[in-house]
Amino acid sequence: MKDIALKIIDDLKKYDSLYVIGHNNTDADSYFSSYILSVILKSFGLNTKFSILEDYKLLEEDKDLMNDYLKEKPNIIKYSELKDKNIILVDHNDPSQSVKDNPCNIVLSIDHHIETNRVKNSYSIEYTSTALYIYDLFKEVYDFSKELKELIALTVMTDSCYLTTSRFKDSDKLLYNELNVDLDVTKVRDKYFKTIDFNSEVDYNINNNHKVYHVDNMEINRIIFKSYSRDRKYLEEYINRANELYSNNLFIWNEFDTLITEVYYKGEFLKKYDHIVTSSMLITKDLIKEIREKYN
Repeated sequence: MKDIALKIIDDLKKYDSLYVIGHNNTDADSYFSSYILSVILKSFGLNTKFSILEDYKLLEEDKDLMNDYLKEKPNIIKYSELKDKNIILVDHNDPSQSVKDNPCNIVLSIDHHIETNRVKNSYSIEYTSTALYIYDLFKEVYDFSKELKELIALTVMTDSCYLTTSRFKDSDKLLYNELNVDLDVTKVRDKYFKTIDFNSEVDYNINNNHKVYHVDNMEINRIIFKSYSRDRKYLEEYINRANELYSNNLFIWNEFDTLITEVYYKGEFLKKYDHIVTSSMLITKDLIKEIREKYN
């Protein structure tokens, strides 16, 4: 990893300024990873700014945690300004999740999702969170502060539903323990873990939990809901509305009291898991063959 980290740093030295951004449906991993990477690169003399695009929105379920643990506010970039910017993507390697088709110079992406091959200089490996991958990449060349380690640990928690899902692999657990942070997972979960607020508008909830993935020349519109069995009465309405809003929609229903995951594609039931699966990457990898066989 040390060689990769040094190569990344060396490759970026030719740019006079760099803007680090996550995806626009900004969750804790996207937000904290942008900040963490900007701090690391700045320490090597690079003019790097923790940034976000003008239409960003903090994911509702992570908003309180993000505001409580990171006081520094991101630099806001207007779409009209992108053409003059050197952009680093974190927590996504698909420009459609952030800059869209606006002209800009994407110089790097660091991610833990499926590799889309839409960014030339991309590093994407399965880790529980992007921030944990960034930690593993740079830990031999950068001394992480207590604050940064705390933020990394929080991304692992939020991206694994507080260390409960299969996404939190044994190899990631070793790295997480290496952080040695003074955070009580149970207390953090009790304060911040949220399922969908079904009192909010249907379209708002769907759009707030939507991401676009490009896999094997397919565009997949993923919508993921965290719920309890008592919320099942809303399921049909949300599946139908998601199908109206987005073509090729992959609707994922996590039910945390029964510990099941149901997956629907184009409004039809596709598969059920007897555990919580929150990783879009794992689900998409697992189901892409079935989707092709059934619908193509």
